[in-house]
Amino acid sequence: MSNWSSLYFQEPGGYVIEEFVFFHDYIIFYIIMITFFVLFIIGFSSVSNNLNMFLLDYDALEVVWIIIPLIILLLIGVPSLILLYLVEEKLNWLFSVKVRGHQWYWSYYEN
Repeated sequence: MSNWSSLYFQEPGGYVIEEFVFFHDYIIFYIIMITFFVLFIIGFSSVSNNLNMFLLDYDALEVVWIIIPLIILLLIGVPSLILLYLVEEKLNWLFSVKVRGHQWYWSYYEN
């Protein structure tokens, strides 16, 4: 059960919401890894006294800086598209309940 000091989501009420929670945890993993990598690069470059001037014209490094974000975007994009498909999937329910709210009472209608 969730309370104010909880860091987690509430218990999911359905299959799709459970997939959203798994997708959130999956994305948080990549966000944490990218954040630590960027902080490491910033810390290393601020401490290092010798900066390599050849990095400005290094073609292999440019290819790596293009390929790694592309792979990360694919690792994030494919599961999100699958989740988007799950959200749009229509199920054949046995019944549906329409609830109409009035000022002092509720009225329920069944199809």
